[in-house]
Order: sequence, then C-alpha cells, then structure tokens
Amino acid sequence: MFVWDERFSYFLKSTNTPPKIGDVEEINKNAAHEAKSGISKNALIDEVIECRLVLSRKLQELPNRMWEEKFQLGHSWITLCEYIKGMIEHDDHHKNQIEKFLLNKGIELFKQEV
Repeated sequence: MFVWDERFSYFLKSTNTPPKIGDVEEINKNAAHEAKSGISKNALIDEVIECRLVLSRKLQELPNRMWEEKFQLGHSWITLCEYIKGMIEHDDHHKNQIEKFLLNKGIELFKQEV
C-alpha cells in the first residue's frame, strides 16, 4: 500500500521522506490500467475500502506523540495530522471529479451526510 509503505514508514522511522516518489502521471497511469484490467467495479471499490481499513487500523496503533511531531516531506515540514488532512482533500478532489463525470452522463448521486 503506497501511503503506508512510501509515506507513513518515513514518519515512523523519524526520517525525511524523499521529495517525490515516482512520477505522479505514471502512478495514475498504472492505477487507470488496473481499473481497466477487467476487475469489476465492486471488486475495485472493495479493494480501496480494504486498503483504507488496514491503514486506519495501523494509524490507530501509533503513539499519540507522533500525530503532532513535525517531519520533513520533501522541502516542507508537516505533521501526520496535516498529511492526513491533505489526503482527505485529495480524496474529495477525486470524489468531485467522479460526481461531475457522472452528472455529465446524466447520473445523479444521492448525497450522504457524514
């Protein structure tokens, strides 16, 4: 799982993360390829949910002190809380892209309050 292996592992080791791990376009291309590989929509969604559940369980095991500790991410300093906030914003960005795509196809989603 990229986020755990390539990001959180650096937080845990208290070492600086590389400024960039791989080419973002290449990562997205590989993800698109996997999505079009014949895997069903439900299986793909289940896979994403399972990865997030594993990540959530691992994060719950972290000591409290790690949540506000500053770590270097590339050329910036960031806390684990700030990093996760950024992940949420990134997810929202993709969710909005999907909703816009579906609306353009005439498919309206029911909004769910969280």
